[in-house]
Amino acid sequence: MHTTHPHHTTTHTTERSMFYRERHDGLYRTSTYLLYCLSEEAIYVVFYSLIISLISFYVVKLQGSFMLFWLTYMLVNFTAVSLAYMIAALSKYQGTATVWIPSAAWLFLFFAGGLIAIIVIPDWLRYVGVGG
Repeated sequence: MHTTHPHHTTTHTTERSMFYRERHDGLYRTSTYLLYCLSEEAIYVVFYSLIISLISFYVVKLQGSFMLFWLTYMLVNFTAVSLAYMIAALSKYQGTATVWIPSAAWLFLFFAGGLIAIIVIPDWLRYVGVGG
C-alpha cells in the first residue's frame, strides 16, 4: 500500500486555510471538497493498481480471476487513501499526520491477523482489528 506517501498529508495540511476560507465564503460544501479529493485520487489508484496488479498477477503466475485480484487490490488501496485523508484531516500539522498514517496501518496489520494470528490476540484486544 502506498499510504505512507506524503502527498496525502501535504494536500490537506497545506490547503487547510484555503479550504476554511472558501468554505466560510459558501463556495462549496465539505462533502463536495471531499468528493473531489477522493475522485482525484481514484483516478490515480485505478491506474496505479492496474499496473501493479498486472505485474504481480502474471509474474507470480497466480491462478483465478485477474479482475477479482485487481478489484481487491484497488479497493484496498482506495481504503488506504481514504484512511490517509481522514488522518490528515484530523491532524493539525503535517508531521503529525505523516507519523500517524503508517502507525495506523501497522496497528491494523497487527490486530486484524496480518502479523499476529487472531487466535493469539487476547480477547480484550480483538476489538481493535475486528471491530467488536
